[in-house]
Amino acid sequence: MKSKVGSNVKATPMRVAHAALPDSGASEFAKACPACEEGLLLVRRNDKHEVTNVDRCLLCGQVVIYTDASIAGWPLVDVTASKGLAS
Repeated sequence: MKSKVGSNVKATPMRVAHAALPDSGASEFAKACPACEEGLLLVRRNDKHEVTNVDRCLLCGQVVIYTDASIAGWPLVDVTASKGLAS
């Protein structure tokens, strides 16, 4: 069996709607990774504890950019420019 660990670290970021991703069952924020389907996206926060629109799968390393305006009632802060990603 081929390992998925880190397999998408250098892949092109994916634009996805958080609301459309399958729930992981861990929390209202955690979703299954759309790239590897086994990893988790936990939703990242910045130093001000704001929910950001850029996340990374804990298993395969896939970067995702959320297209939603908010997640679980929390507005998303656009950090694509500070991460070197096109907004």
